[in-house]
Amino acid sequence: MFLFQEPFIYLTIGTGIIVAEISMVILKSVHAKSVQSKPIEYEPKPFHTGVVIGGMIFGAG
Repeated sequence: MFLFQEPFIYLTIGTGIIVAEISMVILKSVHAKSVQSKPIEYEPKPFHTGVVIGGMIFGAG
């Protein structure tokens, strides 16, 4: 499946990433609020060695 023989899985993952990015842009542009009337804020995960190593382990599995 991940040997570039079938593009189905790549199209599925790519579509999910694109939809998520479009959704984030829309939420930011309309200043959307949560159900509790709090502003929706996205804080990216801090970039450190543990995140890189965890991503490599997860990606290898």
